[in-house]
Amino acid sequence: MRVHRQVVTIEPGGSNDPEDEIPFGSPPDGVFEDALAAFDGLHPREVAVLVFDSLVDGTDTPGSHWLRFEHARLSLEVDVSFIPASSTLAARTSRQDVTAALLHRRGADVALVSRADQDGRFVFDAIGHGLVRLSIEAEDGPVIWSDWFRI
Repeated sequence: MRVHRQVVTIEPGGSNDPEDEIPFGSPPDGVFEDALAAFDGLHPREVAVLVFDSLVDGTDTPGSHWLRFEHARLSLEVDVSFIPASSTLAARTSRQDVTAALLHRRGADVALVSRADQDGRFVFDAIGHGLVRLSIEAEDGPVIWSDWFRI
């Protein structure tokens, strides 16, 4: 099978008719909105960057290790306890006005929620293994997201 492609050349300074500038006509309704929606999860966010992983930077074993994330307004330490069927995340933040943390799974539409205590600590129990990230909500300011990490 042989495929031929049509080549269209548009000369600069052509007609003022907008239809002349789109050689195949206007795109169908909703195409631009659908394209923008595809990038919805990629909007810029306040991200706390992973600065320490005790599996990589320390001597911890996979059974239990900790991660540290840093942002200008927050530091976050996460203790990951691993068993073959699941993991537990116990975390604390440097802020006491944190109200909740949400655990997001890669590709999932819903998140798990944990309410923070008065010291900015929270726990997620029996979490299945996979790629996750946390979002931290405080009383003031935008939500801060952690980098993605594997549990």
